[in-house]
Amino acid sequence: MLAGLLPRPAHAGEPAPVGPLARIKQAGTINMGYLSNAQPFAYRDNARVVTGYTVGLCKEIAKQIKRELGRDALKVNWVAVTSDDRGSAMQQHRIDLLCGDADTLAGRQTMSYSIPVIRAASALFCVQTRPPD
Repeated sequence: MLAGLLPRPAHAGEPAPVGPLARIKQAGTINMGYLSNAQPFAYRDNARVVTGYTVGLCKEIAKQIKRELGRDALKVNWVAVTSDDRGSAMQQHRIDLLCGDADTLAGRQTMSYSIPVIRAASALFCVQTRPPD
């Protein structure tokens, strides 16, 4: 799945690969962004550990990236972002991956999204307090 995202091997006379995976491989660190107030998807628990449904998925993605890059270790830095600064955090390379963001048309202008990881809908139930006339 991630193999298509890996930079091509550099050949003599070609510049070294650039991009998120090249930065991650060189640094040995991945900066995972998360929306800090998005319970139950991403949040800090009482012990100040980043946790949640999408955080669990991102931890598995980090393991896969580590394998794909051939690294023995890969440090994960959790970076809290807001819905207002998530795009700029990605563009400024403060984060390499954003966990649990909503896919929007505006967001697609600055980021690429995976397939949806959860489907949700809203409903409203009303209790009738008196019999109809």
